[in-house]
This record gives sequence, structure tokens and C-alpha cells, in this order.
Amino acid sequence: MTAALPHHIEAASPHVMNTYGRLPIALSHGQGCRVWDVNGKSYLDALGGIAVNTVGHNHPKLVPALQDQISKIIHSSNYYHVPLQETLAAKLVELSGLENVFFCSTGLEANEAALKLARKFGHDKGIEKPEIVVYEKAFHGRSIATLSATGNPKVQAGFGPLVEGFIRVPLNNMDALKTATANNPECGRGVF
Repeated sequence: MTAALPHHIEAASPHVMNTYGRLPIALSHGQGCRVWDVNGKSYLDALGGIAVNTVGHNHPKLVPALQDQISKIIHSSNYYHVPLQETLAAKLVELSGLENVFFCSTGLEANEAALKLARKFGHDKGIEKPEIVVYEKAFHGRSIATLSATGNPKVQAGFGPLVEGFIRVPLNNMDALKTATANNPECGRGVF
């Protein structure tokens, strides 16, 4: 254990709801793949956030691009056309071979959209109560729908009743997937 610096700052968040098992570290800044806490201790950033991509901290190309953008407009509602959003969407469509994209701010939002799209697709195919196959022990988010899709009873505890319509199968088990969906009209077999 290292001795505390003369003005050591404790990592604490007494006014923030404790929804995560926080580590006793309060980060102040980063450079590349390294981050520093408020007391000057350096760490290799092997986490990069929860369920997000990272390009490192204080990237020499990203920072000026962000500064340029926020000096023009920091946010625009989707009620308006956003030219750079369309430029990125066109590139993603080109790379993916799909028709369009739906931009989200978080993984939860992306999962929620995927669940809604899957259900809409099922309803459009005449399936009254579409069921979606999810993996056991997977985590999908903390909204009611994504929490319902999550296969961890500990995470779900206290939030019922949950949304119905999920079939759980073990990861990488094709036989279990076939068994769970065989002769199940709510899974929409053959509609693709």
C-alpha cells in the first residue's frame, strides 16, 4: 500500500446512486491508452468504458475534430437533416450492404431498437406474439425490455413483472437453438 499524497483525494460519490460496484479510483484525465487518477497515479486503460469503443484519450486527430464541431453546433435534433450524420450513414450503408442505419447513444438504446425491430418484423409477418432468442447469462441493458432479455436473475431481481417473449439458449449451442425454435410459430421460422 502506498502512502497517501499530502493532498490525497478520496474517490467517493455519495450523491450518485450506487448502481455499479465502483472501484476506489477517480479519474481526472487520459492520454492514449493511459489514464490518471485525481492523485496523479497512472493506469493502463484496459476497460475504455462499459460497452463502448474507445480510440484512446486526448487523440491528436479526434480532439481538434470535436472542438471544431462543438464550436459550430453541439447537438441537433433528428427533426432536422444533419449533413455529417448522413455522410456517416452513407458510408455505413456502403460497408454493410444494408439499406439504412439507426444511430444510438448507448448499447441499451441499440438493443432496445433491435428488440423493437424484431418484434415489428414478426408482427408484419403475421406473428401475434413474436419471441426473440437470447443467450443465457448475457447482459443486454437496464431498461425493462433489455433487462427482461438479460439472462441473469440477480440483475432482474426487484424489477418485475418483466417483458415476455424471450427464449433463452446456451451460448454457441446450435442444437439448443434448433430445439428451442423447432415448430414454434412465434419464432417465425422460415420467414426470413
